[in-house]
Amino acid sequence: MEKVNVFRPDNPAGTVHCSLLDYLKFADLHTSLGSRGPHLLRPVSIARLHEPPKGTDYAFGWWVRNPGWARGRALTHGGSNTRNQFQVWIAPIVDLCLAVATNSSTFQQDENGKWDGSEKTGKLLGGIAEKIAQQFAA
Repeated sequence: MEKVNVFRPDNPAGTVHCSLLDYLKFADLHTSLGSRGPHLLRPVSIARLHEPPKGTDYAFGWWVRNPGWARGRALTHGGSNTRNQFQVWIAPIVDLCLAVATNSSTFQQDENGKWDGSEKTGKLLGGIAEKIAQQFAA
């Protein structure tokens, strides 16, 4: 019998399901570099998860960026199941974590078939993060 993969549009990537509050606890673990409880990982382990392989900017699920508002390294992750959208930014140096989630999406494909919704949400969230971080930087 041939095995068939069935696309389930209600599943997020990796079929991880959690509340936004629980996701923010996970993000805070990364933002604090493990310094705040519940101490599930040692700081050295978190540092390893934030370090991309040589020559890349993708570290174990996190895109590594250096926006000015972060005063150094910031990590971002986002995705969609074409119905919902989620984007998170963490900036450990300024101790900032921001997340945006939607239950609808207006995705469009570009001429190469790439979905552009993540980029739009990422730019929006990056702009919000910059404004908030500037307030904390004062």
